[in-house]
Amino acid sequence: MGAGPVGLTAAAELRRNGADCRIVDRLPTRLPYAKAVGIQPRTMELWDRMGMVRAALEAAVPMRGQLTYMDGAEGPRIDLALPPDVPYGFAALPQYETERIIEEHLARFGTRIERGTELVSFVQDDDGVVSRVTTSSGLRPQVEEVPMPVRSTWRTVESSIRTPSKRVGTAEPVTEKRMPPLGSGSLKSAPLTSCTSTPSTT
Repeated sequence: MGAGPVGLTAAAELRRNGADCRIVDRLPTRLPYAKAVGIQPRTMELWDRMGMVRAALEAAVPMRGQLTYMDGAEGPRIDLALPPDVPYGFAALPQYETERIIEEHLARFGTRIERGTELVSFVQDDDGVVSRVTTSSGLRPQVEEVPMPVRSTWRTVESSIRTPSKRVGTAEPVTEKRMPPLGSGSLKSAPLTSCTSTPSTT
């Protein structure tokens, strides 16, 4: 998998739940561009569950809303108001910082990114998966065999929710411990940020 936010998050969840994994990325280093800046409150809640929200809060900039401009004129104002029971607010965090935080979180499990390595193909059969990866050094692609279970077993429990005809089966609940936002200035108390939009040419 690649070492962007999605691949890193998938790897972190696998390791948190006791599964081994490898994470490869064809780039030699993370890109230094501030893309995918907006962080949703729900993302913060998930990072809380994963055990990395403290690092995210320390690096993020709180965001209460946005000011938009078009051709130099101020446009609509967007207020990011939330109900009081939502534990985290909106935040701005560059993608390279998000990747750094998750990468450091992964390192605590002993998992590191294999950079300059690209997955070029894979074949799956009943016995497992054969993947082909190549390195950026121009070496001949090496073939690796990765074992894959024939089937998986899911644990389910019966919930107390009843319908007229049957009981509803649900996945076993997970106990979560939430960490409140750090510091006296929460993610709901910062000034508005601004952005500039340009008219579409299409």
